[in-house]
This record gives sequence, structure tokens and C-alpha cells, in this order.
Amino acid sequence: DGTRHNKKSKHRSQRDAEARRRALVRDRGDFGTPGMASGTTVNAWANFAREYIWPRSGRGGKPIAKTTLRQYEWILADYILPAFGSREIGSITAIDVEMWMSTIPLPSVRQAAFRLAKSLFSKAVKPYRIIPYSPFEALEPPAFDPEESCILTPAEVARVLRDGNPPDWLQGMIRVAAGCG
Repeated sequence: DGTRHNKKSKHRSQRDAEARRRALVRDRGDFGTPGMASGTTVNAWANFAREYIWPRSGRGGKPIAKTTLRQYEWILADYILPAFGSREIGSITAIDVEMWMSTIPLPSVRQAAFRLAKSLFSKAVKPYRIIPYSPFEALEPPAFDPEESCILTPAEVARVLRDGNPPDWLQGMIRVAAGCG
């Protein structure tokens, strides 16, 4: 009927409560965003976000800055979609996310990719209700470890630019940042 009922229920464990919640969601049927079925892939969800969510997600209802959108596109294209693009959004688990995070070598990129993916999955839960819960709910964002960061040599910067294939607009920033230490 679409209304929420807040009857207190005693479950033996958190696992029992989560199983009950998933069963209730499953029994409700496909209740998500029109045009988005329960078998929605991450790629389809990212396309939806590009078209409908990001243009309206800035502070105070303003559009997101163009540089931020370019960074989102870069992270999507290079990190999120290669790992999860063809998979159904509801099939991705916290373990999948942890394994994916371990493949991203740079700490700053790992943090940015985590934040963007978490945001995409959170929107799929609420308000769009494509999936019942996000695999990011149980995970902490990656911590910045100063020991893990290092100053790259000019040869390493050249290798990052060659192998990482960053967009043109980012290459100059990488060179300047590398020169600053």
C-alpha cells in the first residue's frame, strides 16, 4: 500500500532482520524507477545518473561543475564500468567492492572512485529504489596512508601519463602536481 509501518519486531540477530527486510522488498515486486527493472546493469544505471541525477546534484540545486563532471566521467570510464559495467547492480557485494578497491593503485584515485561508486549505489537505494541496499553500507572509505603516497620521478610521471591514459585536460594537472612534490 506504499505506507511505512514501524512495528517493533524482535529478531534474534541482525542477520535475521536483514533477511526479513530483503524478503519484504522481494515480495513487493518491481517498485523502482520507471524504465529501470530489477535486472538493471551498472552501465545502465550510470547512464541514468549522467542524464537525470548529475545535472541536478550540485549544491543548492545548481548543476555540478564541469570539471567535477569530467572527473566523474574519467573515474566511471577507467575504474567503475570496467569492473562492474555489465553486472546487475543488485548482484554486487561488499566483497566485490573490496576486491575492486584493491586493484586501484593510487590512494587518491581509490578514494575518489570509492566516493563516486558509493554515491551511485546510494542513489540506487534511495530515492530511486532500484536495489534494496548498497554494498557500500558496510564499508569504510579507504583511509589515506601517507606511507603509501610517494613522490614520483620524472620517468614514473611519464609512465603514468603513457599507461594511465588520462584525459588531455588532466595531463597538465598531473605534470604540475608531480612537479610540486
